[in-house]
Amino acid sequence: MDSLIQCHYCKQSPTNPLELQCHHAYCEACLAKHIQNDKVTCPICGVEHMTPISSLSSAKPDKLVPFLIGLRSREPYSVITDQSPPTIQAQCAQCKQATELRSCLHCDKALCADCRTKHHLSQKKEVDESLRKSTTTVNDLINLGQALNISRNTRIETYKVMKTKVSTHSQDLIHSIQEEEQRYQKQIDEHIQSETSKIPITEQEVQHLQKHKAAISQVTDTYEHENNQMILTKMHKDYMNMTPVWTAKIESEAGRLNPKREEELKFEPHIFKKDEALLGTLKGSKHVNIEASSDAKKMAAHADPTTSRACTIL
Repeated sequence: MDSLIQCHYCKQSPTNPLELQCHHAYCEACLAKHIQNDKVTCPICGVEHMTPISSLSSAKPDKLVPFLIGLRSREPYSVITDQSPPTIQAQCAQCKQATELRSCLHCDKALCADCRTKHHLSQKKEVDESLRKSTTTVNDLINLGQALNISRNTRIETYKVMKTKVSTHSQDLIHSIQEEEQRYQKQIDEHIQSETSKIPITEQEVQHLQKHKAAISQVTDTYEHENNQMILTKMHKDYMNMTPVWTAKIESEAGRLNPKREEELKFEPHIFKKDEALLGTLKGSKHVNIEASSDAKKMAAHADPTTSRACTIL
């Protein structure tokens, strides 16, 4: 009880305790000291509250802390004795019998001794049941909180292993990319070398074809300037006999210049989208198995957690 009563700031019993929306209570003076830029962060749950100093005077006072302080000190009960409240002679509000009565401090009704005892037992049963439920609830929530942290610690260790996996996969990916780069560079170099070696050969082929062209031009010129018909006829015969041979030579040159034998490399880089992951996917999941009672889980799921980062003081 003592630790619950203490103000988390000053470690003393709170003076004028005020309750934040997260339902944690602190001294009014302590809250005022820790307000920065009209905000204060609850040191217990970490929720940030909008708490201008001007609102503290109208803030909601905490009721639990004064109750627990009074229960510990017994000051609110010091005036109650075996003789109080004083007895009166009247009709019992419950059993209607005329006898000696005392006012019930719970319902303020004038009751006889028997009815007061029955009422006390009924009230005690109600209080006992409430305390039992509160104890069960708190125990369940404690177990839930501990289970949450066990789960979190387990995930932390998993994340540490995950970091190693990410790093290893990253290095493997870098190594694979480097190997792929070397393979591509080698293929490109081989094509550069091949293309480079073909250029002088083709230049020689072209030069040789230039010679064929010059020879054809000379033959044509000779024919055009020959006036002797008999000589021209013999030239025609010799040319036609030689034409298949000459054509085969030219076609042989053409075969070595065939464009269909050419090969062209093309590189198409993989363009990643702006948010596309290179290493893999890393996604959060809300389906976390927590070993705790279903009642505690339901309460936590339906209770107002007050997790807003802009809460006002109550």
